[in-house]
Amino acid sequence: TVTPGSVIAYTVGAGGTGGTGNGGAGGTTTFSTVSANGGNGGIGGNSDNGAGGAGGTGGTYNGGNGINAALSTYGGGGGSSAGSSSNGNNGSGSTGGIAVTDGGAGGNGGEGYIFYLFGFFPINIGVDGSLALIPGGGGGGADRGDIGNNNGGNGANGQVRITYLATPGPI
Repeated sequence: TVTPGSVIAYTVGAGGTGGTGNGGAGGTTTFSTVSANGGNGGIGGNSDNGAGGAGGTGGTYNGGNGINAALSTYGGGGGSSAGSSSNGNNGSGSTGGIAVTDGGAGGNGGEGYIFYLFGFFPINIGVDGSLALIPGGGGGGADRGDIGNNNGGNGANGQVRITYLATPGPI
């Protein structure tokens, strides 16, 4: 219960940074017993395609899981954040998890393409994963190319939303 004029301290968790290796973990949100953590960054495509990051966790509802890349032409989609009344959705293939009510979508995995050098030699051009949407979605994983490394997408920041019911005054 909050009374009028109360001061409430809170911290909003930052989204994790997408990496060339493992993506960074989302920051922690503190507000009484409420959690709205940032989403994890997607994993970079170094020796393999990167997995999408998970949406923020730790509250009444949790973000969805990022998915591991199944094919060599894309990184995995990140999980969506939790919403106001449900858990987030998991990534699927290269597609980020679909946002639930009051939640943020997960980032899409990077989808590479094949370039034919001199018309004969196929080279996979890797693509970075995309960033997630606020609040708290997980970043998309990177597609690993044949040349260089690619970054996973950044996770999105968490969010604190304060709502209240106004009581009617005297008539």
